Amino acid sequence: MSSFLSGQGEIKMDTSTEKHNFPHSKLEKEEDILEQLCIWKTQNISLDLERICQHFRMEKRDIVVCLKRMQKEGYLEKLIAGQEIQLTDYGLSVGNDCIYRHNSISQMLQFIGVNEKTADQDACRIEHIVTDESTRAICQFINYENMYYERRIRNSELTDRYEKGNYIFFNADV
Repeated sequence: MSSFLSGQGEIKMDTSTEKHNFPHSKLEKEEDILEQLCIWKTQNISLDLERICQHFRMEKRDIVVCLKRMQKEGYLEKLIAGQEIQLTDYGLSVGNDCIYRHNSISQMLQFIGVNEKTADQDACRIEHIVTDESTRAICQFINYENMYYERRIRNSELTDRYEKGNYIFFNADV
């Protein structure tokens, strides 16, 4: 389970391999952990090893391996046994960027008709492989282009939707 912030609060995500029928890469697991740590930090929730193990349903030794790799990447301060895990400014930035990608992709999928739960689950996987260029384009569309498209359709005479010709329209109020 991984959770993400949306306009309505925290969203729980099922990131188990059973649901998706293929395993997560090490990078995906690390980014999911980083995202969750950022969410907890924002909510002033303690960043401790036990909480991470319970949340991700992983063994302590597997989480420690991930955390050590994350420390090498510069996401975490030096790990000290028994103390709370500390995100670096870089780790907080990267984690928040992953959350932003996730939310933008989920919104895009919902915009094109995918239900919210499926969009969130798919976004959880897509966010790890999408390029920065694609992320920027999706965000641009979500933030600006879809409003333009909606205005265009609402104010359209629909001439671009029909072949040229004569049409007869009936008014139901007759």
